[in-house]
Amino acid sequence: MNLPVLIFVGITAILFIILLVIRNQKDKREVIDQMKNDYPKSKNEEGDADIDNRSQLH
Repeated sequence: MNLPVLIFVGITAILFIILLVIRNQKDKREVIDQMKNDYPKSKNEEGDADIDNRSQLH
């Protein structure tokens, strides 16, 4: 077998895998940010006080 060709293919495959991992992390952050912004927050996260929360404040 031709050793330089195998080295080139190996380096290319490693670079491709690194590229996929980086893009996957970027897409993961975008999806998490989108999920945080798209879904309405619950009462507790919005800062609305419930009866239980007011009793804990005193």
